[in-house]
Amino acid sequence: MDSIRGVAQHPSILRTRLRTALSRLTDSSTPLLPFIPKPVKWLLLLIILGNAPSFPFLWHVRVWWAPIKAYFLLFVRGRARYLEGWKRANSASGSIKVVTRMRRIAWLDDCDYNFHLSNSAYAKSLDSTRMDWAIQAFSPFFTAGSHMALGSAHYIFLREIPMGMEYTMESRAAGWGDKWFFLVTEFIIYPKKRSGKAKPSRPSKDISLPSSLGVPDISTSEPEPTPDHPTPVPTTIEEVKRSEFRSRPPRADGGIACCFAISEYCFKIGRVTIPPRVAMLYGMLSSTPEGQDRAKRLILRTQDRGKSWLEGGWRDELDATTMGSDIGTEGGSAWIDKGRDAMDRINEALGDL
Repeated sequence: MDSIRGVAQHPSILRTRLRTALSRLTDSSTPLLPFIPKPVKWLLLLIILGNAPSFPFLWHVRVWWAPIKAYFLLFVRGRARYLEGWKRANSASGSIKVVTRMRRIAWLDDCDYNFHLSNSAYAKSLDSTRMDWAIQAFSPFFTAGSHMALGSAHYIFLREIPMGMEYTMESRAAGWGDKWFFLVTEFIIYPKKRSGKAKPSRPSKDISLPSSLGVPDISTSEPEPTPDHPTPVPTTIEEVKRSEFRSRPPRADGGIACCFAISEYCFKIGRVTIPPRVAMLYGMLSSTPEGQDRAKRLILRTQDRGKSWLEGGWRDELDATTMGSDIGTEGGSAWIDKGRDAMDRINEALGDL
């Protein structure tokens, strides 16, 4: 009998002990972790808050937020209604010329000992904005299980982003070729305008980047060009990459470009590579209603949602050599050719290493 009474009392004992522990935690007069000195507690709290954006799985949430949202809308609305809504938003944003923007702050966890955004943090932040751009520009393309594979990424650093500064990542298509698609992301800051007259700058004999970039002078050790010693032709990879951005006009919104990131993608389904023009046609980016209806039929009315077509069936079409060539050319194709030629020059220079 005593053993039965003892077993019956166990739940009440556990409840009492749990209530006592909770009361100690909520009682302001009882210190939490009394064996740790108070200054150490404050230091630990500051470290935790300073690294909050890098907590486990937060990177995954930022990267996968856009596709998860797309899958949720697809589940709620159904595939046909989702595609209609996506196409309306995509067309209003510029179709393949859509520009996406994402804001972040150079917080403690992303900054180095020089108190500005670490070079490694650019790639970390770039993942989420590239995924967001891909969903806004190519959402239907992923229907058949196809994907975009990153081939390489190039970074041109022009100016530091100070700690605590908010910066904007602006992504847009820069062109494509027979295999590679190029995505450019600008890291932009918007400094606060200072009142009063600007202080005159001291004369310098150093060479600096042209002011057309909207970035401050960056001194180098090169001598001034003279008629006898003209400006040398860029020879290093960094000089070749920088030269592609030196003639850019200043931004109309007053922003300052601190970094350019160029990502090279190819379109894949399994191990099969899909030409960009074919991938964009399947992604409902054609400029003609006929091309868009063609993509809809593949996605909605075929049993495999166009998978076999992407794997090579498109080659049997009568217009296999020209399909998708009209995409992005509404105002001319010069911008596509310019981006492709610029990346060809960069890759040619990289190949010389």
